[in-house]
Amino acid sequence: MTSAVPQRFLAEWYVPECAEADVSDIVQRMRAATGGRGRRGAVRLVATLAVPADEVVFGLFDAPSADSVTDACERAGLPPMRINAALDGGLSGSRVPG
Repeated sequence: MTSAVPQRFLAEWYVPECAEADVSDIVQRMRAATGGRGRRGAVRLVATLAVPADEVVFGLFDAPSADSVTDACERAGLPPMRINAALDGGLSGSRVPG
């Protein structure tokens, strides 16, 4: 069952020898698989973050469910290592306390 209210999810990919070009490729492929931005009820890539020393790239998504993120990632040919629910710590324009 999917929720009508978008939630945040963090997807993780293993990317050996991660470089800026790898991150750009992931962003382009995910945007193509999700139909770009702004479709209501759809999966939307919010942000990406690479940690080259750990060979991982993270994608933060707004989506109705973790399953919908998995489906979008698979359509992009990027099955994630894992997906977890995430809390918004200030990416929506609000300030992070502290």
